[in-house]
Amino acid sequence: MNEPERYRRKPIEVDALRYTGTNHGALLAFLGGSNKAHLEKRKLPGPGRGMHEGLIIRTLQRRIPLAVGDWVLRTAWGEIYTRKPETFDASYERMPS
Repeated sequence: MNEPERYRRKPIEVDALRYTGTNHGALLAFLGGSNKAHLEKRKLPGPGRGMHEGLIIRTLQRRIPLAVGDWVLRTAWGEIYTRKPETFDASYERMPS
């Protein structure tokens, strides 16, 4: 009874949208479906040296940096978070329509 048991994480389906740097309207519509969020244009540290164009997603709970190319994810219960492209590609696969 006191022995360790193995567990596996349950699969979680998410809605996802990739930020292209020009799809602000689509991003606002996507975020509006979960919790009211605001976008703030900001310079963010990027790959290599220097600062790059990006956004801050400001929700009631937190501020989430978003660089061009990052994915924005929304869970079924409305949680918003982001993933870098390489992490997203390694962790998620497209669901059939």
